[in-house]
Formats: sequence, C-alpha cells, structure tokens
Amino acid sequence: MSDLSLYYAKFSQFREKAGNPATLEGCVVRLIDKIAYAGKDIEDAIEAGIIKKEDVPNELREELGTTNGRIIGRFIEDMVTSSFDRDYIAISPELGELLYQAITFDRQHIYTSEQAKGFQTQASKGIQHLFDDLLGELRDKQRFRTYTYPDPQGHKSVPEVYRILWRFVHDDMKDVYGLDDPDELIILDFIAGMTDNFAIRSIADVFMPKMIV
Repeated sequence: MSDLSLYYAKFSQFREKAGNPATLEGCVVRLIDKIAYAGKDIEDAIEAGIIKKEDVPNELREELGTTNGRIIGRFIEDMVTSSFDRDYIAISPELGELLYQAITFDRQHIYTSEQAKGFQTQASKGIQHLFDDLLGELRDKQRFRTYTYPDPQGHKSVPEVYRILWRFVHDDMKDVYGLDDPDELIILDFIAGMTDNFAIRSIADVFMPKMIV
C-alpha cells in the first residue's frame, strides 16, 4: 500500500507554485470553491448532528442561511453585483467578512469536534484504499492510451468511478499531464476533485459487491 499522505506532501509543492488564477474564470472557480466548502460543511454538520442550527452565529444564519444552496446563492448575487463592469472578480467587504466568519466557525466547531475526529480514521482508510485501487487501475490500463471500457449496459460490474476516471484522463485532462508526470499525481488530482458524496459512493462502488439476482 502506498502512503497517500507522502504523495500529498510531495505534490502539494508543485500546486503551491502554480500561483493565483490567471483568468477571471479561474478567479470565479477559486472563490466559489471556498464558498461551497464553507456552506456544505455547515449543512452536512447540521444533518450529521455535529452542530445544531442555533449553534451557527446569528449573523451567519440571518445573512447567509444554513443550507448550502442558499449560502452559495447569496454569495453569487453579491459577486455579480460587486464584479459587474470591472476587470476583476470580487465580493463586497461585508460578505467577505461573513465568509471569513463561516470558515473560522467550521474550523473551530466542525473539523475539530469529537464526532469529526471519530470518523477521521475511517475516512483516511477509505480514501487510502480508493487511491491505491485507482492507481492500480490507471497503471494496469496504461493511462487508457488505447483502452476503453465496454458498454455499461452489458458490463455493469465495471465501477462507475473507473469510467469517470477514464473520462478525466482521456478527455478532460488529456493535454494537462505529460509522460513525466507521475501516475500518483493524476489520481491525487482526481480524488481531490471529488465531492464527499461521490467519494463515499466510489468507495462502495469499488469495494462492495453488488446483488445481481
């Protein structure tokens, strides 16, 4: 088994050197990513019972809400208004402060909670096993240079995440990775782009047998 944490530490250096987004589109993606994580983690923590709605500071609840859709919508409206007719992407100082408060709240009351810590080992093991499996699949199929998975209608035993990995490598990122880029970096980037729900579903998809009768 490979050590995922070592690969992450090694390849993070390259990502850090990539710098800030070079286009307005990239700025939107970077900002929305932060907003979505802040909102989704609050929503998930309430659903999981880690926090209660009333634990969220009044200002955040009143101005942003406690569901990810409402939080993202509030920020997008503000972003459009604050960025209109400008050559940069921005949010208002007021919502910038609220975003900072939301991220700080997540760190202090969700990520370090006892319940979250209790699931940390399970999550680490699950992601580690998924990383190893996908890395093995990528190498076995030689980065899909000539391989295409058979039609899913007649071959339902192929995990969905394998097919999505194929599209990621073969289509979405075909001009991004060179021959000198290690396979581990490809899989690390692929997993990093997963939502929590998709990662959990992929782990089950790869390792849990399916009923066929």
